[in-house]
Amino acid sequence: MRSRRNSQLAYPPAMEEALVAFMRKHRDTFRQADERRHQRGARRPLLVASVPLDLTGLPAHYPVGPMTAKMPSVTVRVFASRPGDPAGSWIYWPAMKRGINLYVTGSTRPDDARPTLQHELRHMVQSLLWDALGTGRSGRRKRGDYGAPAGSWDAAQAKLADEIDALQSEASGLGSRSPRGKEIAERLSYLQATHGPRYYLTPAEFYPHLGNTKDALVGRRGSGATLLGREGGTITEARFRDVTGRSTFLAVLREFAPDLYGKAMGELRAWTDAHNADVRAAADRRPITTSRILSDLQDRFDRDDPVLAAELRLNRARYEALARSLVTR
Repeated sequence: MRSRRNSQLAYPPAMEEALVAFMRKHRDTFRQADERRHQRGARRPLLVASVPLDLTGLPAHYPVGPMTAKMPSVTVRVFASRPGDPAGSWIYWPAMKRGINLYVTGSTRPDDARPTLQHELRHMVQSLLWDALGTGRSGRRKRGDYGAPAGSWDAAQAKLADEIDALQSEASGLGSRSPRGKEIAERLSYLQATHGPRYYLTPAEFYPHLGNTKDALVGRRGSGATLLGREGGTITEARFRDVTGRSTFLAVLREFAPDLYGKAMGELRAWTDAHNADVRAAADRRPITTSRILSDLQDRFDRDDPVLAAELRLNRARYEALARSLVTR
């Protein structure tokens, strides 16, 4: 299957493997995390290291040479996870602190960190593309958007802030046991969460989360681990609806920025259609075997002639043996 048509940011699988290997190497260090997570005072990392940059596996149209010119290695900082911490983050600015922060506990398993690493590596690719293409190209409007599509970003943030203000004002006039007060508290908890709507309405998160959603569509979680049994299978309409319907990222866009939601869904739909076309084209290039011929006949009979379909299904082994004997004569 050829490299995917890439509006969503790709991540380099070789770099993912290098970071997983780094985490495995330092598992003993992670075991200190539970002792350090409740310490007060200045927060210091458990470990700081540099991992050589490896962009192997990015699609061919990425300018790998210029992307590696300014950053030959990736700084990795490992912190003891505290309540409210994400599993990881990518530090964009200042340039001297650029790198991946990982927040771990004593029980953190490197392979379980793959989805986090993939997401943060997409952010890394944003930074490297910025380095390679420059601030005045590719439609970039300001430093923090990293090529996100034009749309109602500011209006969405304002809509969120206005709702929070209105709810807080309403809550101030309600008693602590008021049913409406409880509803407001739950809604505010969602709206003000660290990784709630404000996070998803950050322009730099748009394309990385599209990439996450694409991975969910094909069932990819990490090397060799898929939900579909094998990566690259056809994405059904039911699966498309299920994955996009469960996406918090898309739900936030739908509520606060419908125009951006439309762009996200359009890109995901176009990618899915291209992916399925590639799968069908690859299937058409498979060697024609007696088993494949009979499978195609079975599909046709199931649509057009239930009687023949039942006959073929009942005597499939006999017909397949007959077909093989005719081919080998």
